[in-house]
Amino acid sequence: FYQNFFHYHLWISFCLYVIGFCWFIVSLKPKMYKYQFAQLAWTALSLLIVVFQCASFVSNFQNGIFWVVFPAAMIITNDIAAYFWGVALGRKIIKAKLTTLSPNKTWEGFIGALFTTVLLSIPMCYWFMQYDRFICPHWGFEIDSCVPIGVWIPSDFQLPEILVQLGMPEIVTFPSIYFHAVCLAVFASLIAPFGGFFASGMKRAYNIKDFNNVFPGHGGFYDRFDCQLIMTLCTFVHFRTFVQMSPMTVPQIMTLISLLSAGEQQQLLTQLQQHVTNI
Repeated sequence: FYQNFFHYHLWISFCLYVIGFCWFIVSLKPKMYKYQFAQLAWTALSLLIVVFQCASFVSNFQNGIFWVVFPAAMIITNDIAAYFWGVALGRKIIKAKLTTLSPNKTWEGFIGALFTTVLLSIPMCYWFMQYDRFICPHWGFEIDSCVPIGVWIPSDFQLPEILVQLGMPEIVTFPSIYFHAVCLAVFASLIAPFGGFFASGMKRAYNIKDFNNVFPGHGGFYDRFDCQLIMTLCTFVHFRTFVQMSPMTVPQIMTLISLLSAGEQQQLLTQLQQHVTNI
């Protein structure tokens, strides 16, 4: 079923788009054109904000559960830290409001959460690294264990001369995933909260407290995941730009091979054997 759906996915999506497009045209009524096109614009905006960003979640999961759970953990950590820093020092140092969209947000909470999230990103990343289930890619089949490669293996890094003069070793060894963990933590602290501000502005525009009441006391789905959506998209872009070492990984290739017919797989095997022999 998965192979057939994968093969016809683009065609199915196009057919659904055509049905929706034609349905919209047929439903147009005189004196309501402006309202109906405004609703179409809102639908397109919703698809862009929610569906487009959620689509990157699938790719992140296939690259490894770490790229889903760790960014989400950074958002949760930042949210909790901002609350406690705000309660402890809110408007005691900086009197100005952080934003008028969320009057309860404070600069102390925002800055304190930044440092807290960055400091906790390294130990949390180290903890996730202890389990293959988090770092192994998942491309259409289960993987109980895998050989760590790329950012997951320790590498040597040369420290700046000024740190060496302070007594630190000239060469330190650690996995480069720590650099990426810090980058994601910084994004979760500086940029992702604007997803929450965006949601707050939209709710104020329509004079509502929450988008829904699916989660009692917390609101709807988007109320809980407003920051997570842009964080998911950031993780996707970061992985493709700075982490992925080649356009396609071995698990991805194996998934594509499984979609070939028996004859095509045999032809591929023959060509690979010839290629290896020439090497």
